[in-house]
Amino acid sequence: MMNDQNGTPTRPVKSTQAPLRPVFTWIWVAIGTAALVTELVALFSKKPGGTLSEHVWKVLKVGDSRPTSAVWVGRGAVALFLVWLLFHFEFGWFTLSDPLPGTSIDNAMSVIPS
Repeated sequence: MMNDQNGTPTRPVKSTQAPLRPVFTWIWVAIGTAALVTELVALFSKKPGGTLSEHVWKVLKVGDSRPTSAVWVGRGAVALFLVWLLFHFEFGWFTLSDPLPGTSIDNAMSVIPS
């Protein structure tokens, strides 16, 4: 772990990160663009039931006064996925490929004061 001039631990530079493959970059751009266009069309149509949020709310029965156990499992799964996504994007944790250099849990825990 490296320290800055004040002695505060800093995250290491990911200099050994593999280069991106352009074909996948364009696929992700296309998926993001399609999602954005779909959301905007749903928003500007002024008709209910078209946005991603409305679909998620319907599936997870948001506003239901008596959700079933299956609904709570679904809500928990979505919550766990979002937590995983946060740590995966922010720290490079929990990857199926080789982890990014300097992203082990030991390195992350070393910045937490004891």
